[in-house]
Amino acid sequence: MPVSTNLPLKENSLFKRAMKCYENKQYKNGIKFINQILVNPKYAEHGETLAVKGLLLYCLGKRDDAYDYVKKGLKMELKSYLCWHTYGILHRSDKNYEEAIKCFRNALRWESGNAQILQDLSVLQVQIRDLEGYLDTRAKLFQVAPTQRAAWAGYAVAHHLNRDFETCLKILLTLRKNLNSCYSSYSSNEYSELLLYENLVIEESGDLTGALKHLSEHQDYIRDRVAVFENFSRLHLELKNYKDAETYINQLLARNPERITYYFWLFEALELETDEGKFETLNNLLKTLPRARLPRRMILDYIHGDQFSVEVGIYLQREFRRGVPPLFVDIRPLYKDNKKAKIIETLVIDYKQCLIDNGCLVKEIQQLESPTTLLWIYYFLAQHYCYFKNYDEALSYIDLAICHTPTLPDLYMTKGKIYKKAGNHELASDWLMEARELDSSDRFINSKCAYYHFKANRIKIAEEVTSFFTVDCVNVTESLSEMQCIWYLLEFALAYERLGMYGDALKKCHEIDRHFVQFYQDQFDFHSYCLRGMTLRPYIYLLRFEEDVKDHEFYKKTAQCAIRIYLRLHDAPKKIDTSESTNETNSLTSSELRKLKNKERKAKKRAELAKICDEKYETKSKSKVEDICDAYNEYFNADFFQNTPTPLEEALRFLLPLKAFSPHDITTHLAAFEIYYRKGKSLLMLQAIKRGYSIDPDHPLFHEMIVRFTLLVHKAKSEGILKFPLSEVVDRQMEPIWKGRTPKEINDDFLKRHQFSLPGLVQAARCLYLIDNSKQSEAYELCTSLDDSIQDVNVEECSRVANYMKYGLLGHIKKEEIDSYLKKCHEKFPLASVFMPPEESQTNIFN
Repeated sequence: MPVSTNLPLKENSLFKRAMKCYENKQYKNGIKFINQILVNPKYAEHGETLAVKGLLLYCLGKRDDAYDYVKKGLKMELKSYLCWHTYGILHRSDKNYEEAIKCFRNALRWESGNAQILQDLSVLQVQIRDLEGYLDTRAKLFQVAPTQRAAWAGYAVAHHLNRDFETCLKILLTLRKNLNSCYSSYSSNEYSELLLYENLVIEESGDLTGALKHLSEHQDYIRDRVAVFENFSRLHLELKNYKDAETYINQLLARNPERITYYFWLFEALELETDEGKFETLNNLLKTLPRARLPRRMILDYIHGDQFSVEVGIYLQREFRRGVPPLFVDIRPLYKDNKKAKIIETLVIDYKQCLIDNGCLVKEIQQLESPTTLLWIYYFLAQHYCYFKNYDEALSYIDLAICHTPTLPDLYMTKGKIYKKAGNHELASDWLMEARELDSSDRFINSKCAYYHFKANRIKIAEEVTSFFTVDCVNVTESLSEMQCIWYLLEFALAYERLGMYGDALKKCHEIDRHFVQFYQDQFDFHSYCLRGMTLRPYIYLLRFEEDVKDHEFYKKTAQCAIRIYLRLHDAPKKIDTSESTNETNSLTSSELRKLKNKERKAKKRAELAKICDEKYETKSKSKVEDICDAYNEYFNADFFQNTPTPLEEALRFLLPLKAFSPHDITTHLAAFEIYYRKGKSLLMLQAIKRGYSIDPDHPLFHEMIVRFTLLVHKAKSEGILKFPLSEVVDRQMEPIWKGRTPKEINDDFLKRHQFSLPGLVQAARCLYLIDNSKQSEAYELCTSLDDSIQDVNVEECSRVANYMKYGLLGHIKKEEIDSYLKKCHEKFPLASVFMPPEESQTNIFN
């Protein structure tokens, strides 16, 4: 921070000492020096001094007072760059980056060459991805500080982000020459990283030949040899220099034969298109890489028939003898070919029988096997039959394995997984508890156990299980939230949703949302750090990762969960009964009531501050952090989220990131349609349909979306609500989808295409009822058939049918008909707790 220049010598000295205290984080001492200046009537309204006092107060957690002092100082000296800079720092600390940028720009109006303000401005601009502004600021900073390497690096990166590759390369070339003049620069990591970054820029500019030439000239100075060989391989492949590419790929394989990408590069370099050629290549590689495991496994992907039977037999025997627990996971991709799956099943059953009868895997080789070999065969067969949903057979084999070796936790985990796949989450979680008790020091088993308890809606037990690996904390959930353990919070939210505790579920969803905001904001410090350290290539990768951080699967699941709940709250608002709290309030005295209201008002104010920041309020005082976090949790509790008066607007808050970061996911547009349908936004509904149609026009839920929109349009036209020119726009845009068909014809055509798929039948039945309510019995018959000819009949889909009947989405279904369907489902899925009669299970959906 600069110092004031319009104070007398004594006061200016105090001002400098106050600024020194600020830099050393001695804020209280700094305020003492500032007060010594302000106590003088001549300088009681000195603007820069007031602004600095506000900055020091902010660092002590007194946010409101800080803003008051800074604004007062700015009012006194509107043309002071220091006041504007200070005001910008406060906004920056509150994550209000747009306002901070305005303040820094105003500061530069009065001090255009101030390097610190330019640096602060450039960081904010790249944070919000104002790339043109970032380039302009970096150019000015480069002019102000041309001797600093970070200024050169930042200027080059700015041009790179704006896709001005030519200028970027000129700057990097000059920077590299300057580094050459430094002592030992050729052998430094900084110089190596700079060369790799320069090569990246050349490649992204489209000059692949130039990138290859640059890499050849400077490869001796690059320390990351793997990156050099990978770049050579990739560039040669793109330029179709296959012989040269093969040379470098072989060097990579010699270094790391367990990376599958290298094998695909080798196939491309050898121009192999047939399975026979790939098999021969892998077979030859095994002669030079005899200890490599990956090529042995990859061979199985490219052979068939008797040859596959021989090779997979050798592979399985080797792995069974070694005792490899994840063998089935390794082999599972082969099961996409039913013939290969059948061969594997036959071989493993033969091994089992021969081992029981003769003590060896094959009769031709009379070699006595270890007792554990039979164990791993049982273990494999249990997973094999679980894959094919033959749960009774899977359970029989896993029981044999447990009887063989009752102390192996993996067996109990697999038994729990079988029950989970079969639809019995309660028994699944019980077996995971057995596994955890066998090895209580294994964090993975412990986490898996907690996960299974969440699936069984046993939230309290899940918390207790998780607490074994959270040290010295009172509240396990808050501790894991502080550690940003997203899967844990997500499972919490989904469990609360299943239990109908929508307020608690939404609170967890908002917590996850705040964590993803924090992930994005965490890049802030790296904007300066990476430029100083010259790690420019990783910095570019970081920026690109952060731009799509909300495309993560966890965020998509969280957003979909929140949207589902908000839609339910809109359709059927569920208010919390507050009569009990009202009675408690009435029993208080007037003074106690006044204190309670003051406490609530303060908690609300502090919680709103945390909401504005969209994260935990950052300050230097740890106690202040805890105070505001407690206020946030106290005020924004389950009641607050569940009783929201604007559920659709809250749902939109989660939808917008999905539309921005996951536009190619059909579920994004399904959710968008549901929100806009309830808001009555015809054009936005049309937008969701058009985008969904380009992704998956045959998706069952998308079909229902089309039918509902068509019925809505027809009704709006008949009532005179949808008028020209909007009606013409809708007709013209929907014609490629409607193709002149009525809703009934659209549904009939869909039914013909999906008459043997349960998800398709369910949505066709739903649409049949929507089109004509008198077709309720036909809709019921359509989606309750469980014939063997129908595909995709599983616990999840059958549960969805039951829920459709429960909530009246297929009309008013009689209780006897619902019970009859549940009985059929129980016969087909006897282990699924959701279909069990009430006397057998407490998780039946109609209890």
